[in-house]
Amino acid sequence: MGFGTGLNVLLTLIMAEQLRITVQYETVELFPLQPEEALKANFPSLLGGWQNEFVAMHQGTWNKTIALSNRFFIRKQKVDLTTVILPGDIDLVYFDAFDPETQPQLWTSSIFQKIYNAMSNGAILVTYSSKGTVKRALREAGFKVERLPGPPGKRHMVKATKFNSVQ
Repeated sequence: MGFGTGLNVLLTLIMAEQLRITVQYETVELFPLQPEEALKANFPSLLGGWQNEFVAMHQGTWNKTIALSNRFFIRKQKVDLTTVILPGDIDLVYFDAFDPETQPQLWTSSIFQKIYNAMSNGAILVTYSSKGTVKRALREAGFKVERLPGPPGKRHMVKATKFNSVQ
């Protein structure tokens, strides 16, 4: 949730290629960066290559699936998260919306319930926000919530896992 600079896409592409797995990557972004702005981040040079794929993901057509490799496909949806129809059987969500103060409508239990309903059992949602209100909203939606050590400059992040109850 949130395409931004494309870093999560690029890291997932690299991992998919290393593991030799096929990935259908779906991303939702209502206000995308202009490709030339995102390309200034120059992540490929920091990650040892992938320049062609990085350019292709940013210059690719919105609302259409494009292949970045023979096993990695991306569909960028230029749509509001509150109205998007999510595909089913999602295995991993990078919830990378702006912070809860900037976009409070995206950090609600109803949004997290929508995502939860589209996820497969055992699927994971990760987010850099570890605010108490975010963790409560995730729990209200049905997720098991864990606080994890954050990346450099961020003390904590959150991992939320979907577990269907056994009948």
